[in-house]
Amino acid sequence: MTRYKWNATVCFCGVGQTTNNLDVSDWLAERIASIQNDDPFERLIDELMKANKWLSPLRPPNKELSFSVGAFVGSQPVFVLLSNFEKPGGLTSLASSKLSVFKVRPTKATTFVSGSGRIFTTRTQRKKLAALARRDPDPKLMYDALAEVNRDVANQDPQERVSQACYTTHVRLTGEGGGQVHGIGTRPFVPKFTMGREDEVTRKFLDEHFGPGQYQHVGMTTVRADPSDEYHKTQLKEKPNDAATHSNYGAYLKDIKGDVEGAEREYRKAIEIDGNHVNAIGNLANLFWERGDRDQAKSLYVKALEIDPVNENVTWNYVRFLLSGGERMNLDAIRQILDRTIRSHSSDRLLQLRKNLGD
Repeated sequence: MTRYKWNATVCFCGVGQTTNNLDVSDWLAERIASIQNDDPFERLIDELMKANKWLSPLRPPNKELSFSVGAFVGSQPVFVLLSNFEKPGGLTSLASSKLSVFKVRPTKATTFVSGSGRIFTTRTQRKKLAALARRDPDPKLMYDALAEVNRDVANQDPQERVSQACYTTHVRLTGEGGGQVHGIGTRPFVPKFTMGREDEVTRKFLDEHFGPGQYQHVGMTTVRADPSDEYHKTQLKEKPNDAATHSNYGAYLKDIKGDVEGAEREYRKAIEIDGNHVNAIGNLANLFWERGDRDQAKSLYVKALEIDPVNENVTWNYVRFLLSGGERMNLDAIRQILDRTIRSHSSDRLLQLRKNLGD
């Protein structure tokens, strides 16, 4: 889940389908989809607690259910376990009729494992996962390690209550996240959480090309951006040597805070880190244009387009810069700049600009 002020992973174990054919995975996707971008983190807990309505009538022994939520609320890590049979660090007694909520706010790297006591990971497996997580590896390495443990647990279960197929996912403090499918072979897989009602155009396109539902979701990548001081402070702390982070912070300072000097400082820092960072160079060019320093602006626009000749943003700004000048213009040259980029990025604003220039 990616929302304005927080991001989270939500996983569940236990009941997968009820006797009245309620699919818990689909139910969970629908509850999450109901949460708006500006809703607070507590809204997620409220939605998950609605499971009590269909959980209460179920009878033992098949009514165990846990939701595990790993989240960053602002820059603060939070782990929430909603369960009717376990609590962080251990099992309770028999499954109750309603979920209980346990919240933990870790102050150091911590590994939580939830699930049935009848089928469980070993202490060695948990220590291995924790050690890997502390090294902050590439997400795919963590995905593969989690999937391997899942396969081991599935192989230990004679009743086949755990599938060897699984979905692994992660979120970072900086807002990046993602997920990957494991162990489903080539069979179709289109989970509701990856394609909601708002994505009917994509669904129709895939149905036409591969047949209705005959395609497979294999993974996803997510990002979060929050126009706030706290968000950018976290980005700079976690990624101090990342050019994009400084360029984005500069844009925030200029557009949201009105701090032009701070914006220039951040753009120059980004270019110092990466001399070919086109966005930072283009942003700095925009700043000089607004100041009236046309020579500096033009030099930077030209440099940016030398690095990326079909950059849509730089092309848009540079052409408008040229058209705004009082000097003699070569319209054919301007048309060529636009045409070159339009062949790669036929955006509406570039097409309209080209139409205004005529032939």
